[in-house]
This record gives sequence, C-alpha cells and structure tokens, in this order.
Amino acid sequence: MSITYTRGDLFDALKRGDTVYIGHACNCRGVWGAGIAAAFRAKFPNSYKQYRAHCKSSNPQDILGTSLVLPTDSNAVIVCFTSSHTDLANCGIEHTNDQQWYFQSTMETYRRCSQKM
Repeated sequence: MSITYTRGDLFDALKRGDTVYIGHACNCRGVWGAGIAAAFRAKFPNSYKQYRAHCKSSNPQDILGTSLVLPTDSNAVIVCFTSSHTDLANCGIEHTNDQQWYFQSTMETYRRCSQKM
C-alpha cells in the first residue's frame, strides 16, 4: 500500500474506481462536527453512525491512539485515527506511532476478512 498526496477535492480520488483508503484524525467522542470531519459525515452517513457507536460504547482512554477502519457504501474506506479526547485544536503527535502500528495491524485483519467475502 502506498500513500498518495493530492491537491484539490479529497473525494475526487473516489472517481477513479479503485478502493481508496482515506485517513483522518478525529476525536474519541464520536463527533464529526466541523471541517473535513463534517464533510465525511455528510458524504458517508452510515460510516459516521458506526464511528459514533464505536466511540459511545468505548472508554475514550481505551481508544485514544487507535485507528478504526470503516467501510463505506462506495469504494472508499475511512480510517479514523483517534487523536484527541475532545477536539483536535490541542492535539499533538504523541499518539502517531501507536496509530501507525494499530492501523497496520487493523488493515491486515481487514484485508483478510474482505478476501473471505
């Protein structure tokens, strides 16, 4: 898997038809309220519901520094990096290494499960 940096509309990558993994930092409260998070919520309402349910059923401290892989109704797969208990204004990078490890582990499991479907 490679990372591609693109300028312009983030969601234009979905027009290519390939599976696209879109990662973004989010809070542990289950709120996609502003900025790119609000755009994710508008474009992928079912994924937002899954993310919100995950956060509401978890202790924020337990999921801080993890990643949550959310399939969508399109060719996108959303990867939520839980970086903050509240908002991202004061978010540092202290959880980045944990998230990278957790993301790699989660993606390996996700790929194995997807291949069985």
